Amino acid sequence: MDTSRTNGAYQGARSRVLFVSPEMPWPTVGGLRIRCGMLLRRALDEAKVDLVVVAPDADIARDTAAVPELPGLSTHIFADESAPGPAPDRASRSATELMRRLATETGGYDVVHLERHFLLPLVPPELRSRSVVVDYNIESQLLAQRAETGDLVSAAEINELRRRELSAWRGAGAVVALSPEDAEEMHHRDPAVHPHLIPNGWDHLPQAPSRPPDEGQLTSPRLFFVADYDYPPNRDAFAWLIAEVFPRIRERVPQARLVLAGKNLTPELARLSEECAGAELLGYVDNLPAELDRSDIVLCPLRIGGGVKVKMIEAIRRSCLLVSTTVGGIQGIPEPLRSAVCFADDADTFAGHVIRLCADPQERSRRRAELRAGQWAAPTWEESSVRMLRLWSRLSAKVDSSPCQA
Repeated sequence: MDTSRTNGAYQGARSRVLFVSPEMPWPTVGGLRIRCGMLLRRALDEAKVDLVVVAPDADIARDTAAVPELPGLSTHIFADESAPGPAPDRASRSATELMRRLATETGGYDVVHLERHFLLPLVPPELRSRSVVVDYNIESQLLAQRAETGDLVSAAEINELRRRELSAWRGAGAVVALSPEDAEEMHHRDPAVHPHLIPNGWDHLPQAPSRPPDEGQLTSPRLFFVADYDYPPNRDAFAWLIAEVFPRIRERVPQARLVLAGKNLTPELARLSEECAGAELLGYVDNLPAELDRSDIVLCPLRIGGGVKVKMIEAIRRSCLLVSTTVGGIQGIPEPLRSAVCFADDADTFAGHVIRLCADPQERSRRRAELRAGQWAAPTWEESSVRMLRLWSRLSAKVDSSPCQA
């Protein structure tokens, strides 16, 4: 299926970009969608963009109507044809054929931008030297973490994904990592791979207004977790929180409430929450800043993950008290902000952080003050987008000046 939309005329474009996404970028809910939406809108100030989306059928049916009409943007949507498996993937012969045709009809592209390594095989070989591959995290590490938590993932599947990642990093014109830790790991895997570190922006939510001073003990705290439960690590976090962490909190804070928000909740997770005293399902959140602001403590209990978690960025932006696993939140967090977050990887310590924060108003006030004072260290979306556009320009100039292009 090719659902194409060309919106208006673009005046004075200085470059032409092919932008490939594994998800519907709109509505802008969730990390990849926020990132794509911010970058695309900034890129359209300077370029014409052909957006090619290869996404699951269900997402296409649900979200196509949300694609906005933006001058200079042409959108082409294809259903993913890849076989189910533990590693993320996308396949569409029609998308590849369209990209080749578009490149011929437009006189070529200055740059091809790919939001994940597994999209590179979709790109015609003649365009790969112009391709920028962005990896949000290192998926083979996540697959290994899933195996450690009991998922049926084989060593062969992990090794095959490592091979595919390395092949994409080597085959692209440039590679982008979002956190220093991931950039270091990519370079460690192959010293010839030199990732560009371009973190996400943090300012898609406004900063929180000042709050009254914290006073007294929190006897019925509102604990908050929000996620997209289509993502397996979020489902694992939900189940661990319900089964292992929250019962320990309730032993010491009997009136604590656990508010579970987000989209794509499965019947199994809903059943788990219904069986857990003190838990309530909120579902999809229309006004996330308001929900964050009314929460006493935000939780990020991910046991599987990498990169920088948007749920962490959003909570820190609103100066929320945070308890997170190290996997869930430590990567890519600037040090002035990282020190204000409580981290723990076992259920007892995780619950203990929550219990201590509930009991200690001075610690709550101190950590919130650190979060407000450290906001200067967080990058903006303008900074992130401009750095990406500069990388596009450098790569295009490098390819155009190479002898094989003469």
